[in-house]
This record gives sequence, C-alpha cells and structure tokens, in this order.
Amino acid sequence: MKRFASIAMVLLTWAPSARAHHGLDFVLLQDATFPQPLRGSFFDNSEWTRERALDEYATEPGLHLGVLPGLSAGVMSHFADMGDGWAYSSTTPYVVINLLPVEIKGVRVALWTGYEFASEEDTHSLSRPSKKKASATTRRPSSSVTSSAPAPIGTSAATSQHKAMKAAPTAGRSRHTGGTTGGGGPDAPTTPGHDHPVAAPAAAPPPSQDTQPQEVAVEPVVVPVVEPVHVHEGIHRHGESGLHSRLIIEADLSEHDKIVANVINFTPENGKGAWGYGVGVRHAFNHDFAVSVEAVGDFDASLEHQALVAAHWSPVHWLALKLGVGVGITPEASDVAVHTGIVWRF
Repeated sequence: MKRFASIAMVLLTWAPSARAHHGLDFVLLQDATFPQPLRGSFFDNSEWTRERALDEYATEPGLHLGVLPGLSAGVMSHFADMGDGWAYSSTTPYVVINLLPVEIKGVRVALWTGYEFASEEDTHSLSRPSKKKASATTRRPSSSVTSSAPAPIGTSAATSQHKAMKAAPTAGRSRHTGGTTGGGGPDAPTTPGHDHPVAAPAAAPPPSQDTQPQEVAVEPVVVPVVEPVHVHEGIHRHGESGLHSRLIIEADLSEHDKIVANVINFTPENGKGAWGYGVGVRHAFNHDFAVSVEAVGDFDASLEHQALVAAHWSPVHWLALKLGVGVGITPEASDVAVHTGIVWRF
C-alpha cells in the first residue's frame, strides 16, 4: 500500500507540471508565462496573407528556453515568399525578463526584447521589377526605296507630269565653228560654221507612287515590368535590422480565462522608430482546447491594424497546434490572413 501511495503521490505531483502552460499561448501576442529552467519549446509560426490579389507567405521557426526562474531566452528566424520564391529574411535572438516578484499571484508583467539581424539582400522596396519579354514590330522604309510625297490636292496628274518634263533636259543643237574633224593645223582650210543635232539624255522615270514602306522586324527586348508588393511599415516591418521590444501585462480573469496586453516598439538601425499595441483574451474550455481573440496595430491609425480569432488544440500534453484567421481593419493591413502554429514542448 505504501508503494502504491508513493506512486500516486508522484503522479499527482507530476501531472500539474506536465499539463502546465509553458508560454506561447497566443498567435500574435507574447504572454508572460515562463517555462521551468532547462525546459522549453520548439515552435514554428506560419502565415498566408492576401492584399489586393497579392499573396505573401512567411514562416518563423524558433526555440524558447527557460534559463532561470523569471528569465527565458530564445531565437527565431524569418523566411518569406513575396511572389518571387522563398528567401531567408532575418534572425532574432531574444530574452524575456519577469518584472514582478513571483509572490504576486494573478498578475504578471514581463519585458520581451530582441535584436533582429536582417539579411543584407533584403531591399525593403515599394515595388519589385520582374523581367518580361515584349516584342515590337516597326515599319520603316527600306534604304533602297525612295518615297515621294503625293501631289497637293487639286493638282492633276497631267500637270505633275508636265512639270517633270519641263524640268528634264531637252533635245538641242551643238554648233561647230571652223576646223576639220581631225584638226588641220594652222594652214588647213576653214569651213563655215554648221549645226549638229544632239540627242537629249533620257529623263529618269518618275518615282512609283505605289511603293510601300517595307516591314522590318525588331528582335524582342526585355522590358522591366514593375509589380506592386505589400510593404509592411511601423511595427510590422520585416527584414530590417533593429531592436524589437514588448512590455507584457497579463492577468488571470478566472481559472479558464486570461487577458494579455502588449506595448510594442521597433527601433531600426536607421530611421524613425514605431510604437504599437496588442491585446487579447484567451478562454480554455479544458486543458486540450482553447480559443483566443487578438488584435494588433500601430499607434498610428493610418497604418496596419489586424484582428484575429484562433483555436488552440493540444492532442497530447507536449504538443500544441494553432489555427487563426485574421482580417485587416485599415486599408494598409492585409485583407485576410491565415495563421498556423505548432509548439513542441520538452
């Protein structure tokens, strides 16, 4: 009996820790739940977004690890396909620090901060050129064909022909004065002057009026065609080196409900920083299934604001699957977005 009691006590002690949350309980937001030291999670968050018929894909795998009570660290990398194939974008190491004493129950405050090291190949341009062939055919006269302008309106063909004949050389007479054909010298008898008929040179035919310009084909040329892309600004910038920070405030509303708020900042290496917000509510029907409603946006009302509804399912205690659907609230945000996530706890 004592042996069975000891086993039961071990199981009761182990069960809460095995089924306890280890963080990463939201899709768009960061929570303030810390894993135990040397425990953590492998995770991957992926998304598909569409804005004005432009599709984008992104995935962000990473590692989240408990270091000390109230301190965790992690690293994540970003890969994206903005229409021209998948490419590496950036890597962000980060730490999460608890800001309240552990004795305080029901409320947690933490600071999430990390530095994003972006790929040097990332351009952050408003549009990307794509090369497409455009063939052109040009009509131009051949160098061996002479084109003449038509006669003015009201001038008859006969008048035009008369002018051409008038301008041409005419037949005439050449007059010889004295001398013989071979030259007779100074003592040769002279002959009176006489005229010889001289034939006029043949006039050149008028240019043909029905000569058409010849068609010359030009080789196809590569013309850059500019295609628009969705550019993320403010706190939603991707692939740009800089410091990311989130102040996390989390509170338990009940045994099954909690609320979290994020104050978000991004400070790039160059340029002006941006501030934003995040807020969400999570309800757990049981340990295996929960839903969340989340919203993220910039403090600048003209930039991106998105709302999302997500489901969280844990088929086993060490695995969590997430699926969320979001919509843009402002014109700058994506029209629709689908988010997926997987968390493997160890």
